[in-house]
Amino acid sequence: NKFSVNGGSISMYLGGRRGGVIADPAVVKSKKLVSCSFPCDGSTHERYYSGCGKLREPQCDSCNGPDQNYDWCNGNLHGVPMWSCGFRPNETADMLQAFRGVKNGTSPLLPGHSTWRNCNKDPGGNACCSPCACWAYSKDEHNEVIIVPQDWDSALPDALWAFVLPDPCLHDANCKRVADEYYAECQEEFKDKCPPRVGMNLNDLKNPFHVISTASSGIDIVL
Repeated sequence: NKFSVNGGSISMYLGGRRGGVIADPAVVKSKKLVSCSFPCDGSTHERYYSGCGKLREPQCDSCNGPDQNYDWCNGNLHGVPMWSCGFRPNETADMLQAFRGVKNGTSPLLPGHSTWRNCNKDPGGNACCSPCACWAYSKDEHNEVIIVPQDWDSALPDALWAFVLPDPCLHDANCKRVADEYYAECQEEFKDKCPPRVGMNLNDLKNPFHVISTASSGIDIVL
């Protein structure tokens, strides 16, 4: 996604100091793994329906009727401070268009837009007052896609395409230790079905991925 590029480098959550995975798109689609998505950090740990609904309050997901607590964008970007509306599983292209607006600063979900005209534009230092760019400047925002953990677990190992170790994580001892532990668990459980680890140079916009040796974590092959 070209809109993930910021100032000549690829922007990632926490600056790339987190390991991750690449999911096999064919498996994700065939098993309908995606539940919803958001054009910025969705603060999904505080939402109904496993992260896809409105801000959670002290009641069950559907106490007053089925699907009452979803907040889909439905072609109209809106939200409340820290919580943007969401996109359905079949609306990923629309989410990416909305993400484009967040990254280039034109989204109605950002501080300074007519809805949030008096909102502070410096993230983190003051109370959040817009749906997006609460904890990072809009150019540094990431999008968010929700997959229910139980669905993901049942799709393993087929859903795994690769483990990703961004260079900032590779050179951060604690981050790399955690990433190594996850990869070791995969090898223990799935043996030769565990996919390779792929390094990622965030400053290489044309060929960011490289294969990492499982033995030494040195770079073997540039893709």
